Amino acid sequence: MNKNRYINRDGALVGGLKTSKSTLAKAVQLAVAATAIGSASPVLADGFSLEEVVVTATRRAENIQDVPYNISAVTGDDLQKAGITDISGLARQIPGLTFVDLGVRSNSAVSGIIMRGLTASSPGQNSTLPPEGNTTVTAYINDTPLYTNLKIADVQHVEILRGPQGTLYGAGSVGGTLRFIFNSPSTAGISGSLSSKISQTEDADDMGYSTDGVINLPLSDDVALRVAAGYESYAGVTDATNRMRIGADGSPVLSDPSDFFGSPGVFDTVEDADESSQGYVRASVLWNMSDNVEALLSYHTQKDKADDFSGQNPNAGKRETTRFHASPVENKTELWALEIEADLGFATLSTSTSLYDITRDETIDFTSFAVSLRDTYYAGFPRNSEQTFVDTEEDRFVQEIRLGSNSDGDWDWVTGLYYTDFERTVDNNTFNPGFAEYINTGGHPWGNGTESYVDYYYGGGTADNELDTNRTFFLDSNVKTEEKAVFGELTYHVTEEWQVTGGFRYFEIDNTRKFSQGFAPCGSFCFVDTAVDSADENQIFKFNTSYNVTDDAMLYFTLAEGIRQGGANTIPLTGPFAEDPALVPYDPDTATNMELGLKGSIDNTIQYTVAIYNIDWKDVQLQFVGPNSGVAAQTNAGDARSQGLEMDVKAALSEGLTMTVGYAYTNAEITDDFVVIPTLTGSKGDKLPGVPDHQFTLAVDYYQTLEFSGGSEVHYHLDGSYRSGVETALNPGNTNYAKLDGFDMWNAAVTWSNSSWRVGAYVNNLTDEIGIVGIDKTFTTVPESHMEFTARPRTIGLMVGYSFE
Repeated sequence: MNKNRYINRDGALVGGLKTSKSTLAKAVQLAVAATAIGSASPVLADGFSLEEVVVTATRRAENIQDVPYNISAVTGDDLQKAGITDISGLARQIPGLTFVDLGVRSNSAVSGIIMRGLTASSPGQNSTLPPEGNTTVTAYINDTPLYTNLKIADVQHVEILRGPQGTLYGAGSVGGTLRFIFNSPSTAGISGSLSSKISQTEDADDMGYSTDGVINLPLSDDVALRVAAGYESYAGVTDATNRMRIGADGSPVLSDPSDFFGSPGVFDTVEDADESSQGYVRASVLWNMSDNVEALLSYHTQKDKADDFSGQNPNAGKRETTRFHASPVENKTELWALEIEADLGFATLSTSTSLYDITRDETIDFTSFAVSLRDTYYAGFPRNSEQTFVDTEEDRFVQEIRLGSNSDGDWDWVTGLYYTDFERTVDNNTFNPGFAEYINTGGHPWGNGTESYVDYYYGGGTADNELDTNRTFFLDSNVKTEEKAVFGELTYHVTEEWQVTGGFRYFEIDNTRKFSQGFAPCGSFCFVDTAVDSADENQIFKFNTSYNVTDDAMLYFTLAEGIRQGGANTIPLTGPFAEDPALVPYDPDTATNMELGLKGSIDNTIQYTVAIYNIDWKDVQLQFVGPNSGVAAQTNAGDARSQGLEMDVKAALSEGLTMTVGYAYTNAEITDDFVVIPTLTGSKGDKLPGVPDHQFTLAVDYYQTLEFSGGSEVHYHLDGSYRSGVETALNPGNTNYAKLDGFDMWNAAVTWSNSSWRVGAYVNNLTDEIGIVGIDKTFTTVPESHMEFTARPRTIGLMVGYSFE
């Protein structure tokens, strides 16, 4: 592309696009754009153009159109105008980016991000605890690798990097990388904003509301402070129609008090059971230490709370769940980060030091487990009411040092060192209220008619007296991971139009895992402790080349590898729940991506990207549940392949009118047969779960200037997305299999604004589409527990905002 551009001190890209010299090349560009936007092809005219976006995906600032990969970016201004505040809304704007939205209850722990079809986990089945292995898409908050159910606010822009990004972004980036770049403080002057929304959601009795504010304060000529904070309350939309009633003593209420051993419980209906909320604070201080050195210290905290899962039982009514208990959660994320950048003349030295802590307190309805074992280990207990209380804490320290060239010569390079230390502790305790009294009461029908169940079967209880309490199960685990890596990329500009880039990453990983499990109803024989260590070292490579066929059109090719670390599962190998020792170790999985793409612009009124790719995914990792122990574990499941086409076009159709159209085709499937356990098998040709074949996105924005009102304007926005149907497991023989229909979602908004005020109205999910994205039917014999995770219902809202500078 045009090399006569540069980034000024404020980060703005200056320098214009040159006129295309090749009539043939321009004809090709027009054909690509016309194919993508169909009858909406713009009539080119003077006086309007598309905004240029600067990204740092290659660890240096450059126009997104000059990056020789398939990368998308959405500015914070565009996000705000479209009313996008979460990853789910973002995914509906980006072709090829799939997000399995399980609601606030699950999104805070489980990453539902899928790119280029690389996933093997059943969407919805693992809806509580984080997965055992790395995800296939790495999310970044500035320079910190961290997934959380991020509230998107005060964001400068979001970068979506498709395909393996392992050389620069490390383990886990096999499908792609998502980067959230937040606004930095400015010493230019005081500025700020405040906005509020109120909304009514279909099937909700209460209103939803949110408030967000930002303040930027220069503290001196060289120091500035920026604080953003907000809170949003989501009204509940799911009715729980099978909620077990609990008495004052903490035990289930008997429907027939005269029949202690045989009476079932009493069940009630709770309306709008899934109310949830999010609150966040982000504070950052920028210090321009000198003309060549600046430091950014930031603190980010967010708390997610939810009263229950959002979804419906397929055998019940619309947005009705029949699970026995509520499953509330409170998730808190805290992130400290220090980023320092120094211009050394020949190169820029960057360091990023971060420390984050995630605490998660949750209750999970586990009654289905007890019901499934009622006539064996649970001695026929008719009022099983199990709840699992899980306390999770994650701590990670991350240090990255990068050195990147500043020269305008034939060579560009970046190199760096990476270190991370991670620990996750999970304390899991399950209680069945009333169970201890049931098995300790004399005359138990499973005894000899006079003794209690405990006396008859265990002679007074186990050695540690577990059967004399309501705690039926516990599972405690500790995982520690240390990773060291060195990486780099080197670019040679063969000519002004042609560049070649090579990249590598070498890393070493050490894992330590400890695990304790106990199941009281079968005695001390079922108490197991396990510890296992593992280590891995590996390297990955990247090759990329691009050629500017005109000043405004680039053809590129990429061959890149991505990798996820291997490890060992802490599953029991002794006792009645012992697993096959062959399930303990699992190997790294690797993805090799070949991609050919064309990107460019036409008269600065059309920007386009078209890419085709083939990804060979070896030794695919997927999560499963041990058939004997019920413990979540990781395994390898043969090979897979993902092939596809991605197209993204943005056009300025006339003064004030823009349209963005995207399409992604993904064919992701297993390429060889495998058997892990009888309920987890794969055959050649099986579709990877949760991956739609087709995705369409559309966004239309029109800005109407109102001259009579002092220069204000009205912004009209419409966006829509479509995803074709998916399968939720590899084949019908697997536990969590279902076919989900495709669906489309539409959102609309109209906003009036002037230099200070914004007032608007919006409708999300215009047609009130159910939009099932995942299921959970782990306990196949207990239909009350089955859940379909659905999209947020139609929501109509009003907003008002004020800004100053």
